[in-house]
Amino acid sequence: MNALLRDHVDSGGTVDLAAALDVRVTGPAGVETDLDLTKKANRLLAENAALLVLRTANAMDIENLG
Repeated sequence: MNALLRDHVDSGGTVDLAAALDVRVTGPAGVETDLDLTKKANRLLAENAALLVLRTANAMDIENLG
């Protein structure tokens, strides 16, 4: 990923980066729960949910190693 980013920026491109510090999910019956982002499974859930939303909306080109 680093090489892709460097090549893109070196050729004059721009990169948008987003970081989530807090994530809340809504489960059955509308119960909201904050995810503990120190847990890998929770980080993966949050990342994949965000990627799904962006890909479904065709919001932007997305490069992801996962």
